[in-house]
Amino acid sequence: MCDWELREEDEPKGPPQTKALVLASLALDAPAPVRGEVPEPCRTSTCVYYGTLTVVGPVLLAVVPSPSSEMPSDVLLLVAHGERLGSTSLWDGAGAPVESDFTMVGPAHALAPFVCGKALALLAVERLDMVGLPPPATLLAREGRVDPAALVATGTATPAGPVDRASCEPVDLPVP
Repeated sequence: MCDWELREEDEPKGPPQTKALVLASLALDAPAPVRGEVPEPCRTSTCVYYGTLTVVGPVLLAVVPSPSSEMPSDVLLLVAHGERLGSTSLWDGAGAPVESDFTMVGPAHALAPFVCGKALALLAVERLDMVGLPPPATLLAREGRVDPAALVATGTATPAGPVDRASCEPVDLPVP
């Protein structure tokens, strides 16, 4: 049995046809559901959501489909702070998309969620086997601990401090 549910609901306070994402625990003594806007790219495309529960709380990914191939056009991280849900792109600053077998497959690198002690962090990882290609400086500048409050308020994951990679474990999610 699944312990959490992610659903879209009409936003009662927004303009007509505005949707909200609602993440709710199915436990009997559950806290209040977490709500946030449906990420912009998921308003016009059907995103695929993945999630897991970590020691820092629920962590979700939204995979944005590409209109031109089976590869995603973006991957978003969604995290909760209090009763609010916020999202940010894991591909922003990752560089230009690369081509493989005549198909655009997105950037060679991306940020990926890690649990470092009792904090969530985003660290640059290689998405594709591009031997010798370092991650772009713009992506490395986004590495660090995630401040969930800032992410919910601004929609960006501004690094909240450095992390020691040796103390980090990847979040068990299929980061494409």
